[in-house]
Formats: sequence, C-alpha cells, structure tokens
Amino acid sequence: MNVNINNRSLINTKRIYLNSSQAIPNSIEQDSSFLLSRRNGRLSYDVSDALISCDDDEIMTCSVVNFSTSNGFKKYGQEPLILNIANGQGANEPFTGNLNSDKDNTPMNQITLVEFIALLNASIPSGWAGVNGSEFTIYGQSHGQNLIGITKAGAGVQVSMIIYGQDDVSGVKPANQPGTSRVLMRAMGLDPTKSYEFSYDNVGAGLITYNTSNINLGLPTHFLITSNLVNDSYANTKPSLRNVLAQIPFNYNISTYNSVLEEVTNTIVYENSNMIGSHKPISKKNVTQIDLDIRMPWGQLADFNNSDYNIELEFKTLSRYRNDGSA
Repeated sequence: MNVNINNRSLINTKRIYLNSSQAIPNSIEQDSSFLLSRRNGRLSYDVSDALISCDDDEIMTCSVVNFSTSNGFKKYGQEPLILNIANGQGANEPFTGNLNSDKDNTPMNQITLVEFIALLNASIPSGWAGVNGSEFTIYGQSHGQNLIGITKAGAGVQVSMIIYGQDDVSGVKPANQPGTSRVLMRAMGLDPTKSYEFSYDNVGAGLITYNTSNINLGLPTHFLITSNLVNDSYANTKPSLRNVLAQIPFNYNISTYNSVLEEVTNTIVYENSNMIGSHKPISKKNVTQIDLDIRMPWGQLADFNNSDYNIELEFKTLSRYRNDGSA
C-alpha cells in the first residue's frame, strides 16, 4: 500500500503487547508441530480482542515500539549449514553433511572458536576415510590470527582436503556437488565463490596450507521482522523481502556473568527511537490476526531454540485526507 502518511490528522493510537509463547500456528504452518518445537521464527497472533480497526475514510499505520529476547537463539537461524568436502588426493567420494540439523550439531549465538571447530570435526563421520583421518584446526593464534586449516596426528603424515564453495565459479566443484553453504563458508573465513584445498605435510621440510582470512564468528547484528501487515518495503536478501515491518538492531545487554566459567548471558533489547519515521501504512481496515516472521539478516527464519520474545506494536489511525484536503 503506497500511501504518504505525512500531514494527516491523528485520530487514535493503540499499543499492543505480544509474547511468542501465546501465539497460534501461522497460516503457513497449519498444524501445531511448529509451535511444539518452539522455534518461534514464524508465528501468528490472534488480536481480535484488541479491536484494531478504522473507518473507510481513515487509514492505519503500524510500527515496532520495542523488542526483547534472550541470546539463546541459533546463530544461523534455520539455515541448513551444508559442509561439502573431498579428499584432495583423489580417493573416496566427497562427503556432504548438515551442521544445523539437530541440537547436537547446531551453532548457538554464543559459540566459541574451539566449539565451532569441534562441531565441524564432529560432523564428519568416523567411518568416512575421505580425508584420511585429518581434521580441522586453527592456525596463526600466536600472531593474533584464527585461520582455518587441517591437521593430523602422527609422524610421516601427508593429507589434503578440498572444501567446495556453494557458488564456486572456478570449476573445481563438480556439478553434482552442492558446495558448502554460503553462510558456513563465510563463518570459516572463506569465499563461497571459490573452492579451497588445504594440506598438512610433516614429512621432511613439510607443507601446511591454510586460509589467509580469519574465521568470522561475529555476532549477528539485527533481525528483520516481516509481516502480513505491510507490503511496500524492501530488503535485498536472497530472495528479496517486500513485507519488512522493521529492522531490529541488536543491543547486547549482560544479564549474568559466571566468573568461574567466564560465561556471559546476554539479553537483546531494542527500543525504537524514531517512532514517527518508522510507521508504515497497512492496507487492512480491520486487523484480527498478525503474522510475524523473525528473520536473520540474510532473510532465513530465526530459530529461538525454545526461548521466547516480547514485542510491542503501535497502531495509529489517521485521516484519509491530508490537512490540505487532498487524499
């Protein structure tokens, strides 16, 4: 709905407060299985009792006032994290695995470098001999770097591993291989448009090749909230989104600190400081259900891992006619 909402008389303002634990199955998710999993990236809310409506000669707008949740969500949302590797020495079939398929191999938002490397190694089945027992490791830490490569215990070792990139344009990745996911490649400090061969050789002078860019486990910077309420905004995700209600920048607040384990628990709190400029027109005259998708910065649905979120929305009713009498 492309409507200029400036210079119109304000008739009414209403705020509603939603908690994800009280949602109903989304219209796209017709059964309760999604709610039972408590992933909460895509939920709907019955707001018929809130009496959100306007007359035919009025228009409504909506904006997010605030949003809060814990830091216990999955770092990469519901994104399938495909790891696609092969033996650089040519033996055995390539291996493809998913790092984000269950609770035991899922990177959480607070994951450390050591935990990340352990997840990568645990995803490779012990019975697969494609990398001859080699495993991922970190190089360059003595110089303040965190560069991914491979290693193998023992003397007289010569091993090699190829990591296929999802968008490889070099021709190294076979056409029948999916390639390692863009998001996972970037987390490993790798370019998804390339494929990489790492080697570890401790025979004679030896040779070790590893990536020259640091592993990047930086915290996500924001959520995108999309909704059935709006359809005139745009985000350049893949695929693009045209129903973005708000972008929620993350402000990480320390809620607890364990000095023994050196573990920090954070909460994410967002408070809208530009309420006037953030209101978006909505096409509905009567709002009885609100669909909200909480998405990662690249557009994939978030996964809250059994935690909940709170969101406050503000609805404004404005005159259909501007103060100068025009529509």
